[in-house]
Amino acid sequence: MNRFIGLGRLVREPELKIIENSNNKYVNMTIAINREFKNKDGERVADFINITAFNKTAELINEYCKKGDKIGIEGRIQNNKVTQPDGTNKYYSTIVVENVEFMEKKRENNFEIEQQSG
Repeated sequence: MNRFIGLGRLVREPELKIIENSNNKYVNMTIAINREFKNKDGERVADFINITAFNKTAELINEYCKKGDKIGIEGRIQNNKVTQPDGTNKYYSTIVVENVEFMEKKRENNFEIEQQSG
């Protein structure tokens, strides 16, 4: 079983990108998930999880989420290998989104209503 479920806050603005030579879209992002305990200095520690969403899910995240928003992610862990220019391999993991939950209410437009006296 390969399953990840996490609730965290976006570390930066999502940026929708298109895969070369295709119509497929994706967004890479990072969420910060606080640990349940504090470190030896009494400070809260967070883990930073790399997330990738594709196509319609990527479009929705790009449209409705901003830096600092809390989102719930369900997906699978995918390991990747990148060969560096010096020939060494670098490995990293990312979560490929299968479901996303927007945990905060839709933002209200910030505007003032002018009251006219009658």
